[in-house]
Amino acid sequence: MVGMLQTSLEPFDALALGWISADFRGRLIIDSLYHIQWWNDEGRRAIEASEILREEAGQLLVDASLRTKFSSFLSDLKSQTETGILTVKDGDGHFVMFGHHEPSTGMFCLEVSCSHAEKRIMFADFGSIYGLTESETQAALALFRGKTVVEIAQDRNVSVDTVRTQVRKLYGKIGAQSREKLFKMLMPFRIT
Repeated sequence: MVGMLQTSLEPFDALALGWISADFRGRLIIDSLYHIQWWNDEGRRAIEASEILREEAGQLLVDASLRTKFSSFLSDLKSQTETGILTVKDGDGHFVMFGHHEPSTGMFCLEVSCSHAEKRIMFADFGSIYGLTESETQAALALFRGKTVVEIAQDRNVSVDTVRTQVRKLYGKIGAQSREKLFKMLMPFRIT
């Protein structure tokens, strides 16, 4: 049976690549010089919708205001075993990037999301799993979408202290000490 799996591995690789290409999550693979080796349709849409990243002649170009932060993000991925997260303001919206470095190839596997892209990120009901109130759940979603505590308070017409309290409580219930840890805890609940 093991021999059969080894000889038929190639069709499964093609099937997996086709499935990932049609995935609703924006994905791309870049090398250390930011050359795009592969991306799916959602990855292309997110990059095209972004104001801070763009593709030109097969290379991912980074806005000058983000170059240092992006370079540090990729450097950090080389020393991490867990997925890294980069969240930045992108015009009136945000851009979130999850990344992993594959040492055997030297490539960076990235998942990207831009609030300006056609599709919005949606999550399964993680609030009931963690025992969050509706306000805490909405605060978590707003944080994931790149909002600051001040912006959340303005959007919801509540005080900044109220939102800070909700965020502190949701961090405690989920077991997160930072926004990045919160994102990692929410990722299994992401459905679009």
